[in-house]
Amino acid sequence: MTASSVEAMHSIDELFNKIAAITDIDIMPGVNDPSCHMLPQQPLHPCMFPSSSKQKSAHCLTNPYDFQIGDIR
Repeated sequence: MTASSVEAMHSIDELFNKIAAITDIDIMPGVNDPSCHMLPQQPLHPCMFPSSSKQKSAHCLTNPYDFQIGDIR
């Protein structure tokens, strides 16, 4: 990883940590993330998010995954 990549991961972890402090957050890998390119992609490892992964409201999930908001699924 380059210094800019490490800095970017630290910044996103800080953002996720702030969001997870007030609500649930689902973290799912995308096309350019360090995950398998075959579906289903496995969850990103919590060590990538050392601060936010300590929050019970932060969830590293597979891609794709099934979720529901209210009556919408």
